[in-house]
Amino acid sequence: ARMKGKNRSDYKVEKTFTDKDGLVNNYVFSALEDNKGNLWFATAGGVSRLSRDGKAFHNYTSVSDRSDTAKNKPLVDKVMLLVSAVSEGLANQDVRSIVMDKEGQLWFATGAGISFYDEKNDNFKSITSKDGLSVDRLYFLQFDSLRNLLWVGTAFGLDKFDMGEYKRNGKISITHPTAYDGFIEVETNTNAVCLDQNFNLWLGTIDG
Repeated sequence: ARMKGKNRSDYKVEKTFTDKDGLVNNYVFSALEDNKGNLWFATAGGVSRLSRDGKAFHNYTSVSDRSDTAKNKPLVDKVMLLVSAVSEGLANQDVRSIVMDKEGQLWFATGAGISFYDEKNDNFKSITSKDGLSVDRLYFLQFDSLRNLLWVGTAFGLDKFDMGEYKRNGKISITHPTAYDGFIEVETNTNAVCLDQNFNLWLGTIDG
């Protein structure tokens, strides 16, 4: 929903955007404005980008979601569609969180790993448990500029992605704090995270 008003006590809903207007899915978890003024929405059915003028949606879905459009075609056509969509689609259509790094690149927490947006090619690349994540089911992302980290909330606790090393040489270095570090390995909640002004990390889980 878009709200407008001259002051804080005067805000009213001006427009509600739904799938009838082009939004990929009505269940929205997160929203973010990029450095060009476009609005991005993380939903249960993929990602929508609303143009700066508010007139056009561009939607991105997962590979498996795109392949569903071919369900009435021969199997060979399904396979071809899957292959053509691999380099375009999100890791998973269930997208819980969007964050933007200091270079303006967008990162997404999905149900099958981290996806990051390649603006030049207008597609996504992904980082999964095969690359070092403890589990692929993700619930939030939080950048930590002091430590140059990306904190990742998962179905099994918290992962720590070294963004400094990744930006320097492309190496993916991910560690998983455990009970030995004083952390309870329990499922995190969607977008229940905050990095305070003293760079303390606060997060919500299903157990406190």
